[in-house]
This record gives sequence, C-alpha cells and structure tokens, in this order.
Amino acid sequence: GISLIREKIETFKDFADYFNNGAKGENFEGFKILLRGHDLNNRTGVFIAEADDKTKTFDHGAPFIKWVNARYKVRQMMTYLECVESYKINGID
Repeated sequence: GISLIREKIETFKDFADYFNNGAKGENFEGFKILLRGHDLNNRTGVFIAEADDKTKTFDHGAPFIKWVNARYKVRQMMTYLECVESYKINGID
C-alpha cells in the first residue's frame, strides 16, 4: 500500500544521500567495494568486495542493518587462478 511506497521513496533518498555524501563505508582499511548493484524497488542488493577477512564485510554491513533493516550473506570467493593454486597446494590435480 501507500506506506510501502513511502518506505521505498525514503530508501531511495537515504541511498542517494549516502552516495552523495561520499559513501564512506565503501572503502576503508581492509575493505573495498569493487561492484555494487541495487534493486531498490525490492530493497535488495549485492556487492562484490575485496576484504582482509569476513569481519570487514560485517563492518560494512552493520550500519545498513541498523539503517534499513538489511540482511546479508557473505560468500568467500577466489579468482580462477587462486582456485587452481589451492588445488595444487592441496594435491588435487
């Protein structure tokens, strides 16, 4: 209904303000957003980041949890070359 539409509009404004004011949570020691996508109509999004460890993703996400009741999952990924090297190190050819 109308209240959901108002929430979506406020979310658009909030994200615009966040990015227009420097998006300070996007790049800090041990963490850097490489790619971000948002579906603000459904209040969902995804990002790809480089992080020293998974706690850095929580440091990034915590304000969003508080701000827009965001939920997120962390998936650790490797590049193709990192994967091949890990296979070699672990004796899997």
